[in-house]
Amino acid sequence: MSKVLSADKRPDLTLWETPNVSDDNAAKATQLGPKELAELEKQTRKNGFVKGHWEGLQAGRDEMENHINQLRKTLTAMAKPFQLTETKVEEELVLLAATIAEKIVQRELTIDPALISVAVQEAMSVLSATARHINLHLHPDDAALLHSHQADDLAPVDWQIVEDASLNRGECLIDSSDEYVDATIRARIDALLEQSLGIDAAEIK
Repeated sequence: MSKVLSADKRPDLTLWETPNVSDDNAAKATQLGPKELAELEKQTRKNGFVKGHWEGLQAGRDEMENHINQLRKTLTAMAKPFQLTETKVEEELVLLAATIAEKIVQRELTIDPALISVAVQEAMSVLSATARHINLHLHPDDAALLHSHQADDLAPVDWQIVEDASLNRGECLIDSSDEYVDATIRARIDALLEQSLGIDAAEIK
């Protein structure tokens, strides 16, 4: 029959213990010398630097693209006022040219009042042959001039001269039962601008 002996009665025997694997790994790690540890640390830092450098470049590129897009928007917004200003200057120049032309015509009529006959003839030529009850509105001085020249050949028999102080020298308005003719200097210049340059002066006034 077997007998169980206690450990204290057999000093020549030792207890068996489970091996500690973690201690083995720690021992292996501690086996690296200073040179190997320095190299490992250097490589780790290098890998971290490369990753950080790449991430920094990517972030920098994104930021640069944002700045470029913002600059494009700013330049586009800045260009629009200049385009509008250029168009406005062109319109103002057209109006200035028309005003100067109007003054020149008025001056010519003052120097040579006989030109009113030409203006009236041109205005009358627009009327149809069937026009009746025609009223020719003229500046009082021009009306007196036509009366003095007995200008009955300028229009059909059924017409009369109406003095209109609101008109400038050389201008005339013609109205009949069916038609209306604006032969003011401004209207004639506007018509010339539209025919020659395709500009509607009424839209830029």
